[in-house]
Amino acid sequence: TVPRQFHSGVDKVEKAIKALQTSLDALRAVEMTVQVQISGEGGGTWNLNVRDGQMVASDTPVHEPIVTVVQDVGDWRKAMKTVGDKMGQVAVMGGGLSTSLGSGAAPLTKSKVEKLKTLAGTIKFVMTGGAEGDWGITVKFGTTPMPAQPHATVSCAEDDYKKIVKGELNPQAAFMGGKMRIAGDMAVVMQVGLL
Repeated sequence: TVPRQFHSGVDKVEKAIKALQTSLDALRAVEMTVQVQISGEGGGTWNLNVRDGQMVASDTPVHEPIVTVVQDVGDWRKAMKTVGDKMGQVAVMGGGLSTSLGSGAAPLTKSKVEKLKTLAGTIKFVMTGGAEGDWGITVKFGTTPMPAQPHATVSCAEDDYKKIVKGELNPQAAFMGGKMRIAGDMAVVMQVGLL
């Protein structure tokens, strides 16, 4: 009957609102710091502090950084021309943090932060064959000092990277198909969830 259909519609909306409120509460519960280090002229160090549902860039960290992103200014400029405001997704090419910093596919939650806190290791990502030339970015997980060399290097063609960001190419499929190459400690790459 019409009244029952109406009430069913109201129930569906109420459930949807409740689910959205739960998601919003989970986003607001996140507390962490990501440190970004850009070396070279015009570079610097910025701390992306996440707390109370806000991300604020600051000279000082609110929490000990659990993720550190390192890049030289030349590579940063190439990356910005290539991926622009999707730069946060470069961090882990489809892993937990990348979707957290801007793709909208899977929001950063307190449970994801807890998982990030368990990760340890450094991965250098190298994008090849782009119009601006090759460029790279290094991401360190954990609170230990930055090692002299990354534990692993993940490289792929820039065009394939763009497909990964758009969700058109799965990182595992890219690896299995030879479009993503890994050198170094495979275990570090696997703990981040790239494969």
